[in-house]
Amino acid sequence: MRLLLLIAAFGVATSVAASATEPPNARSAYVERRGLVEADARCRLFTADMRTALQAGVTQARGALLRAGWSSGQVRELEQAVVTAARTRACTDQRTAASAASARTAFASWVNANRMPFPGWDRTWLASRAPGANGWPLSQS
Repeated sequence: MRLLLLIAAFGVATSVAASATEPPNARSAYVERRGLVEADARCRLFTADMRTALQAGVTQARGALLRAGWSSGQVRELEQAVVTAARTRACTDQRTAASAASARTAFASWVNANRMPFPGWDRTWLASRAPGANGWPLSQS
């Protein structure tokens, strides 16, 4: 059973083509991001800024899993499966390289974004990049 979880966990982590009709869920986001963090630790795939953003994404996905009812033990078990699977991959593995390239593209899009909308309960929040310590101030119309 654990082997099947391991295979499924890393299979999701390295999936490059996501369904256009299905948004990513917290589990798949956690698996993908945590797998890439582990691959980066071994293979040095990313820049320091991207590493930081990827780790923040892992933390966000973990929080989403916990809010969805996962226990800390379940999250740890998933993490162990992902880490174990990532450690079995060679740094030259094509699936890992494709996932890393996809993550780089997504990071580049985020770095260059000046505004980002976030749907709210009644209205959409708008985050606008601001120079200086304020970062991303939020507003609603």
